[in-house]
Amino acid sequence: MRARHDKERGQAAVETALTLPMMLFALLGILQLTLAYHARILTEYAAFKAARAGSVYRADCRRMQQAALMALVPSMPTVKATPREQFVRAATAVTTWRFNRSSKFTPLVFIDYRIENMRRPFDVQLDPNADAPMRLRIRLAYFFEYRIPMVNWIMTKYWLAVNTGRRWASTDPTMAMLQAKQPVAMVSTDELVTNAQAAIARSYFTTPIVATWSMRMMSDPMPRERGDGRCR
Repeated sequence: MRARHDKERGQAAVETALTLPMMLFALLGILQLTLAYHARILTEYAAFKAARAGSVYRADCRRMQQAALMALVPSMPTVKATPREQFVRAATAVTTWRFNRSSKFTPLVFIDYRIENMRRPFDVQLDPNADAPMRLRIRLAYFFEYRIPMVNWIMTKYWLAVNTGRRWASTDPTMAMLQAKQPVAMVSTDELVTNAQAAIARSYFTTPIVATWSMRMMSDPMPRERGDGRCR
């Protein structure tokens, strides 16, 4: 009877040893996905703030960058600073990409914009039946960092494999028939994938979160403005 009891205890210990790592990984994955979803919501808000700043401040890149970074502060790594200091650092941050550990506070943010129906002078009264107002379109890419160990490596590698596979499928002529039957939607441009790939190779686990927004221009663009560009 005692031998049977010891056997059952040993079986329970083996089952626990097999299932506990999977349960722990599942919990960590859920936590990381929750943080990523939170970052996704903030990216949508950052795109809105960048579009509003560009609409009011004549499509000024620095204003759009500051507005976007201020909105993304809650998703940045925790630093030893007061909330006011964090906001000031985000507002004045340089968005140049660095891979060293000391600069992880500042995320890499790409802001692509386009001014539609651009005209000069700005103050000319429009014909409601013929003229469309100037509109600013924003496409913001935020390189969100996955910070939970083990899960960050797996999630970023999976994202990278999916997107590099899509890039290969879009250029391989043998995939034309398959694409015709099942079109593959590109979720990231080649440039974003390349930047994420370079970061992941240096153990900075990140993937770009892309959001778009459009808003009517409330001021005339800068005199040098050509109608489209990138803030980075």
